[in-house]
This record gives sequence, C-alpha cells and structure tokens, in this order.
Amino acid sequence: ACGGTIDYDSDTVTGSLSFAPTEITKTFTVTICDDTTFEDPEIIKLALSVTSGNATNGTNMTTSITIADNDPPPNLTYTVSSAGGSSPTEPGGLGATFNMVIDFNLSAVSGKNVTFIFATAPNTASEGLDYVGRPPPGDLITILSGATTANKQITLKGDLLNELNETFLVNFSNITNATMTSANPLVVTIVDDGDTPPAAT
Repeated sequence: ACGGTIDYDSDTVTGSLSFAPTEITKTFTVTICDDTTFEDPEIIKLALSVTSGNATNGTNMTTSITIADNDPPPNLTYTVSSAGGSSPTEPGGLGATFNMVIDFNLSAVSGKNVTFIFATAPNTASEGLDYVGRPPPGDLITILSGATTANKQITLKGDLLNELNETFLVNFSNITNATMTSANPLVVTIVDDGDTPPAAT
C-alpha cells in the first residue's frame, strides 16, 4: 500500500502469472506511489523466472521502471535570528564584537542536497573595519538531503566613532535544488551605538 515515503506498492511487483493453453501474453500493473519529496528519478528492477510448466526462461527476463519525480524544489528562506535582526546595533567599544546569525530554512525536506554561495559586499560599511566579510568567491553552504536548516554567522566590529548607520550586503548565488524566496541580497544595517562625538575646542 502507498503512504509516507513509499515509492511503489511492493504487493504489485511480487506474485505469479499463469498462462492457460493458447495464451501467449500476460500483463500486470505496478502501482506507483506519489509523495511530496523533490528527488532524483528512481528505478524499480523487475525479474521474471519460469517456475513450472512447459516453458523455459527466455533471453529477456529482466526490465526496469524509472519513476520520474513530479515535485517542485523546496523554497529557501532566511531569517536573522540574532538581536536586532537585519539592523543590529554596533557592538560598543573598540575591539568589541557581535555575531549576527542568519538561519536558512527549506519549506520541505528534499531528497537532494541544497547548495548555495554566501558572500558579502561592502556598501557604506567597511569590510574588515565594521564587519568580518566573506567576499567573493564567498562560502559554500550545504543543506544535506533530509535536513531543512543551516546557519551562518557574520562578526560585527565595534569602534569609537560617532557616525551614521552603515550598510553592507549579503549575496546568495549559485543556488541548486531550491528556489530562494527571501530578498536577495540581504541588506544589513549596522545601527551606530551612539559614541560620544568629539568635543569642540
């Protein structure tokens, strides 16, 4: 019977066929089960053998059935789960750091690995001074088959400057086996922590 992750009803591929006198053909039906998993084509191998009667095994006693997948790839989304979301506050003090956490999620379990490239690009924020960047070629992120989550951290760096809020970009590219439905790129705004401006003299 079908259900869950079963690909075909095994009861329909096991059994016997009997040929009456003068019969030369027989047919049987293999029940293919639908599922919701995005996956590679799958193969059922079938074998026949003569067990009794006035016949012998022929030259073509095996065959295979290829089950083509009919499910779309899962959606890939992200959320910034650390404090401040995509607008974190600059860590206070020179040398201070804060790890911004980006969580990645698939809308459904996939039968294939999902991969993509994660890379940062400066805008008004300076790579190396305001944050620890991952410039191109970036980092390869993999969500393994059967899993639905992954995460990545970006380290923000504090300073003693009184300045405007600054931004940098996180780009996602070369996405395989999933469809990105979150905004691409992600715009990160580093909110200034309000350092005291220098006194006029």
